[in-house]
Amino acid sequence: MRRAILAGCILAGTFVVGVADAETTPDNAIKYRQAVLQTLGAGLTGVSMNLKGEVTIPDAIPEHAAAVAAAAPLIAPAFEQDTAGQGSARTKAKSDIWASWDDFQQLAGDTEEAAMALADVAATGDNRAIGQQLQTLGASCKACHDKYRD
Repeated sequence: MRRAILAGCILAGTFVVGVADAETTPDNAIKYRQAVLQTLGAGLTGVSMNLKGEVTIPDAIPEHAAAVAAAAPLIAPAFEQDTAGQGSARTKAKSDIWASWDDFQQLAGDTEEAAMALADVAATGDNRAIGQQLQTLGASCKACHDKYRD
């Protein structure tokens, strides 16, 4: 039930972003994409801390993984607005993102697939498999960061 509600909220948010895109300031575009990426990071941290035993709330792993999977499809849309050299908000995004948009979209898609796979494996409760998929997802994130993040 919670996943259905979360999916509905994300779809509604995606619709609103699409409608409001023409009016989005560069600063707000930057802040929005940072919020999307912080959501991913928070979910990944929740999974990782549980796997490492830093916290012991193993029933939360599937929920954290679901949050990651829900946010991952928002990566590319969050970067659609080219903000290179615009606005005053601090960003680590390189202008190469928009110069190499097709490649960026491919990397974002790879991350989305890895995030969906993490949510699937997290539902099994197999910590070894979850850890392996977490590493796969981390490598996908790193591939994009190495090319497109200062």
